Amino acid sequence: MKVLLTGASGFIGGRILKALVNDGHRVVALSRRKPASAAPQVQHLSKNFAEMLTPADWDGSVQGIDVVINAVGILRESGLQRFDTLHHRAPAALFQAASAAGVRAVIQVSALGADDEAATAYHRSKKAADDVLLGLPVSGIVLQPSVVIGLGGASTAMFTMQAKLPAIPLPGKGQQVVQPVHVDDLVDGVMTLVSNQQTLDRFSGRRVAIVGPEAMTMRQFYSRLRSALGIASPARFISIPMWYMGLVAQAGKWIPNSPLDPDTLSMLERGSAADPADIQALLGRAPRPVEAFFSSSASENPR
Repeated sequence: MKVLLTGASGFIGGRILKALVNDGHRVVALSRRKPASAAPQVQHLSKNFAEMLTPADWDGSVQGIDVVINAVGILRESGLQRFDTLHHRAPAALFQAASAAGVRAVIQVSALGADDEAATAYHRSKKAADDVLLGLPVSGIVLQPSVVIGLGGASTAMFTMQAKLPAIPLPGKGQQVVQPVHVDDLVDGVMTLVSNQQTLDRFSGRRVAIVGPEAMTMRQFYSRLRSALGIASPARFISIPMWYMGLVAQAGKWIPNSPLDPDTLSMLERGSAADPADIQALLGRAPRPVEAFFSSSASENPR
């Protein structure tokens, strides 16, 4: 099968690329950086995603493609990297071009919270592209992951660093709700859709929550993450007042690569959890619990 994969050098896209290669698929990989994979069946597409804003810009790129997977995403805007361009306009143009070219299926990696209640530019831009895809005459599936954890991820590095501290800072009382999912479970879900027509048909035209087996508070997440990291001592916490978190978030707007700004704080406060029934049906098993996130099988083998 021939797959067009965007965001192929990113944290999630890189994992998907490796899984596609391992399964013997031919891949056209579009990314800002050339993917590390030197497999002969990988062709790097040297185009700027942010400049491919009309269906015509994708002419020659989607013809002969069986499946399109969009894994482009940014958490913070920077320079020319804008939410509306990267999350909405370019993906929408890609989806329209893919549909017109007769592509069999389009898989969009979106985000949990990209819905009618979306209050941030990040979530609204994701939802705009999701809506375009689901309105087209193509088998489109929107995957909506919660917090994605795995070695090599920027958020994973931040969470694990804080989990190892003798006293872990919490926003407020740490009651914000998350449902972290391992990146390998997300990748396994993508690969099931690529390889299994019956599963693809079942989920076509839908938004699918990609979450861990259970929701938990941030306080619970850090405690369980310490256990997953093999730290025997119990977690201790420092509660940071929310008014102070708001000030830090405002300052974060001006700090490049800061993980905290008003939008990310707002998304944290909103929470990120959903019924795990869809991911269990997609995988044919329960997703990994936090305690299994750093086992050798989870961290070394993406399938």
